[in-house]
Amino acid sequence: MNHFFMKKQLVLVFCVLVLNFLGVKTVFAQTTQVEDAENLSLENAKRIFITAVKEQSRLFNGPTYYTYGSGVDGSAIFLDTTFIKGTIFYEGIKYNEVPLMYDLYIDKLVSVVAGSAYSLISEKVSEFEIANHHFRYLNFENSANKAPFEPGFFEVLYDGKIRVIAKHNEKLGFSTKLDIPYYFKPKTVYLLEKDNHFYKFSDDGSLINLLDKNKKEMKKLLQEASVRFKDDPIKVILLIAKYHDSLAN
Repeated sequence: MNHFFMKKQLVLVFCVLVLNFLGVKTVFAQTTQVEDAENLSLENAKRIFITAVKEQSRLFNGPTYYTYGSGVDGSAIFLDTTFIKGTIFYEGIKYNEVPLMYDLYIDKLVSVVAGSAYSLISEKVSEFEIANHHFRYLNFENSANKAPFEPGFFEVLYDGKIRVIAKHNEKLGFSTKLDIPYYFKPKTVYLLEKDNHFYKFSDDGSLINLLDKNKKEMKKLLQEASVRFKDDPIKVILLIAKYHDSLAN
């Protein structure tokens, strides 16, 4: 076997190993026959390898993510689920079918590759969607549109003539249980964006008061729908917001 062929084989093996590590399927990794390897173009193998690395390596540059262990009651993860496939805009590029998990306690989006979890760099994530929930990264520090929050991920509940967003969070508390000394307590704050300002609200009454018009009609709408804010806040928000926009000039 000459040196060129040995070099060719080593490059192919290297490409296969790295591509498999990145989760990229290869049609030539399942054969051990020398004939098949010889028929595969070395330049084509390099092209596949470079393309895969270029497309995916942008996502693989965050710190390692560590779980909270068994000494915590509750979950810090949005929807209390493991990795589910979603869509993400990272550095202006859209990625589909990416395994995602949103940690509400540290306000970080988490992904996984080759069995290892890592946190994505938040500032590079403009928006993402998992399980039909749409989030955007918002930074109010350098904007005239101020809000009482640090930069982070906010769920967009309604985006029309007015905008309603939610800040989900998990607070860490301390318990008296020796085996489970910590617990997570969920908290959600709702914000109405109106006339370039953000206003907090905690129920349907405070939201209606912030909108300031057609209050009686909005209250009647909720009564007819037989829905309460504490039971289904998103449904109430959508009813009020859509009704408000339908009447707006």
